[in-house]
Amino acid sequence: MKSFYPLKSYLLLLLVLSLPLGVRAQKKGAWLEKDKPSWVWTQKSTNEQKLFFRKGFELSAKVKSAKVYATCDNKLQLWINGKEVGKSPDWPQPIEKEVAAFLKSGKNVIAAEAQNAGGSAAFILKLEVTLQDGTVVVVKSGDDHWLMTGKAEGNWQQVGFDDKAWNGKLVGRGELGVAPWGVPGYRKSKGSVKMKGALPVEELTLLPGFKAELIYTVPKEEQGSWVVLTKDDKGRFYASDQKDKGLYRITVTQSAGGSKATVEKVPVDLSGAMGLKWAFGGLYVHVSGKGLFKLTDSNGNDQLDKVDQQPGAQGGGEHGNHAVELTEDGKQLYVISGNHTNLMEDYSSRVQSWDEDLLLPRQW
Repeated sequence: MKSFYPLKSYLLLLLVLSLPLGVRAQKKGAWLEKDKPSWVWTQKSTNEQKLFFRKGFELSAKVKSAKVYATCDNKLQLWINGKEVGKSPDWPQPIEKEVAAFLKSGKNVIAAEAQNAGGSAAFILKLEVTLQDGTVVVVKSGDDHWLMTGKAEGNWQQVGFDDKAWNGKLVGRGELGVAPWGVPGYRKSKGSVKMKGALPVEELTLLPGFKAELIYTVPKEEQGSWVVLTKDDKGRFYASDQKDKGLYRITVTQSAGGSKATVEKVPVDLSGAMGLKWAFGGLYVHVSGKGLFKLTDSNGNDQLDKVDQQPGAQGGGEHGNHAVELTEDGKQLYVISGNHTNLMEDYSSRVQSWDEDLLLPRQW
């Protein structure tokens, strides 16, 4: 029997778009190296400390393009003109995206809610805007006129908010690139901790004419480590944590502000799937050590809430239950397992003899 050893890795959920041939990606992070922003915080940082930042600025013409880069040791939520731009669950996972749709000619404001979870603390941001007339405007942390407070109420993310009482004093912690942070998402500094989070899209190797866009980073503490992915008949994705965090449905939408992933937990007590497949009106879930299940919608509310166990074999770990695939005619399923899975008592196979797939004798 030939054993299957699927490659395990953290999930990168990517949107692939066709681009004209000959397009070349800019050197990764090159725009951050010029006119660098600075890390800022208060003089004294404390555990679970939360700070609120505002920066008002004006644009003299319509916006042609704009990109923002921001993160915080440890958590960040970012708005431009009252609209949420994104969240960073930890400083090695920065917010970096095109934000022209968030900006306008005239008055604008950046607002950020930043929180420290312990140890060192700092916030950093760079916004680079290109106007229709070719003018480039840079807004960055470390510049003058940033406002900060430890408590924010009301519509503090909006342009018209009265921030006269925001008088917290900011202290610089060094330019982008300094230890212990380096350039989160791109490179470490000497002595910094190991980088976490998704691989920057600039480091992916793609076929000519294609572009990859990172649209979701899985928060490991809340949603675990996603190891398998499939798509349903409506174009939505399903993923599973490899342990006990559950199954998730991911709906990807596109707008002028960029692509967005909406993630919902599937309301069933099932996790640890190594194989997923949408077929025959439901989601087949192949769970390590437990076997094959089919999830369906019992009451038509577009939620998979009914679990039915299917005939199958059980095998745990990396050599156990794995992928589920449709047969070539689309009428049956292939259920793929490794060499630590017992054969079913009643099974059909095109392979008439079974043996271990070893190139060399076992070294007991």
